[in-house]
Amino acid sequence: MFASAIFPQKFKPGELVVTALAPPRWEGEHPRAFGGIPEGSLVVVTSEPMWHYHTWGGLYDAIVASGPWTGLACQVYADFIRPTP
Repeated sequence: MFASAIFPQKFKPGELVVTALAPPRWEGEHPRAFGGIPEGSLVVVTSEPMWHYHTWGGLYDAIVASGPWTGLACQVYADFIRPTP
């Protein structure tokens, strides 16, 4: 799976997180971006983690809280978000 295991990450509803590049899934792959939402955008988690078939650390309902996508309701995999510093 991942070269360096950083999952499972667990976030709670109401938690403010930041979008990040996801680690490569296999050797030679580059880090992956989360759709069109820029890296470093703030996101508010609005659900408990949900199971998904990719097993990429959990799937969350969320609302983007910064940048050009502010207010967008979306779903985001945990490997594309990190705790805020």
